[in-house]
Amino acid sequence: MNWYQNSEFDVITFDFDGVLVDSNSAKEIALAKVVSELFDFEFNYVYFYIRDNPGKSRKHYFDYFESRSSIKSIDSTLIDNAFKSFSQDVKHIYSSSRIQESLEKFRQVHPNSDWFILSSANANEIKEFLSERLLLRYFKGVFGGPNSKFTNYNNYILPFVSDPNKCLHIGDGSQDIMHVKSSGVKGALLTSWSAEPNLLLDESNNPSFIVVHCLADLC
Repeated sequence: MNWYQNSEFDVITFDFDGVLVDSNSAKEIALAKVVSELFDFEFNYVYFYIRDNPGKSRKHYFDYFESRSSIKSIDSTLIDNAFKSFSQDVKHIYSSSRIQESLEKFRQVHPNSDWFILSSANANEIKEFLSERLLLRYFKGVFGGPNSKFTNYNNYILPFVSDPNKCLHIGDGSQDIMHVKSSGVKGALLTSWSAEPNLLLDESNNPSFIVVHCLADLC
């Protein structure tokens, strides 16, 4: 942990699901249910794809299964309603999930850094949840799907980054690893709520990453 312990960061970005809320598994199940019903697939077929390809935007999963569906034409209203149904599911999942309890302590460790949410999830749903829990005040901005984390980073966060070594991204999966490697920033990977803990542990010897159990271990 030497490079982390001795570093001050101008910018810290956080993934959301699996980092600030323990919501990965419940969201995968809810999404698989909505998608399988809409496109007439077996639940397990959809669920296993989502489980094995985590961290992408909901649009990716809808587009993927729509392109493979035997249904010739699906009314756009049905797709819109499915998106709305999943959005309601997500709000319920967030409200009932465990949340990260170490933000205030982590802020004390990094009092001068600008914080952002950098997620594949829907930004408005994240903002609503954080506002309800009085946590939105910690973050300078919230950016979500369908854009990739790297795209949102380049478009909205890069102007605040004078040096990639002064930027830390905190994530829990393959999409976070990809973002850190693409952007050249430092990465902290949290295994406790991750859907891909073994993949994170594989980066333990990578000098760009620190792999820990939870955010409290960075405080």
